[in-house]
Amino acid sequence: MKLSIIVAVYNQERYVERTIKSILCQNISCEYEVLIGEDCSTDNTRSVLKGLESVCPSNYHFFYRKNNLGPSGNFNDLYKRMKGQYFLVIEGDDYFLYNLKLQEQIEFLDKNPEYIACAHNVLVVDENSKERELEYPDCKKEEYSIFDYANFVLPGQTASILARNYFKDASIDKSILDVPYYAGDRRRAFFLICNGKIHCIQKKWSAYRYVTDSGSSFSATIRDSIKTREQDILFLKKSMEYARKNCGRVYQKNCEAMWILALYGGYRKKVNQISIATILLAYISCKYKLYIIKYLCSYFLNKKTRNVVH
Repeated sequence: MKLSIIVAVYNQERYVERTIKSILCQNISCEYEVLIGEDCSTDNTRSVLKGLESVCPSNYHFFYRKNNLGPSGNFNDLYKRMKGQYFLVIEGDDYFLYNLKLQEQIEFLDKNPEYIACAHNVLVVDENSKERELEYPDCKKEEYSIFDYANFVLPGQTASILARNYFKDASIDKSILDVPYYAGDRRRAFFLICNGKIHCIQKKWSAYRYVTDSGSSFSATIRDSIKTREQDILFLKKSMEYARKNCGRVYQKNCEAMWILALYGGYRKKVNQISIATILLAYISCKYKLYIIKYLCSYFLNKKTRNVVH
């Protein structure tokens, strides 16, 4: 099996048909499978999917949960089932724009074994699939790096990233993927760049639905809160430990700098028990103190108000 396409669905009755049909329109020359997990939606998502089953070929597999597994549980079950050499994840409100997207990404990875993933840019749309005047923070050059990650740039949005099936590789430390974090795209970007090269195609081959006011889009549920700040701090501390264990100096110093910045953000948001003393003690514990100062100066001097999806 060459490719597994993972589709996680919950309360997306308005959007999921377009998602599935955009997969059906893909021209793929290799053997592939589509695994669709419907997580006990409270709307009519399940009925929409059952109506689509009749037009889907036999390599489309529908899993209707008896109990709600939650996002992580739904994804993890699908990951365990996939057989592909490569895989891609798409949520039930996003969709593909180019019918050779997957084929061209597969061909790139086939020809370039040193790369762990191939991504591309995305079009940001609203609940009516109209283009929004927003910029997704995806990479605007062909090669993604740890410096891009440290500057809050991503290789691409979830549905744009086709990766090697690292779940099958026992030699790769996957512990960072188990750290609770609301920003799963950032967690995955960090994991990927620590374990291989990432190629970024400068074309918008998929659409990311960004809904902030209401609706079933995942983006409507994410807000800047004390809880998300706490997760930022925990994840970046774990990232720092992961980098020390698995990566080189460049990765370590960027992770230390991002951790200190996250602590400062937590202090400003009045996250529990974070004080100036907390930040200073954390800074003293870091190895790359001069780099942290340079990073923070660069961050605050170059900080711009941009119309960017966060």
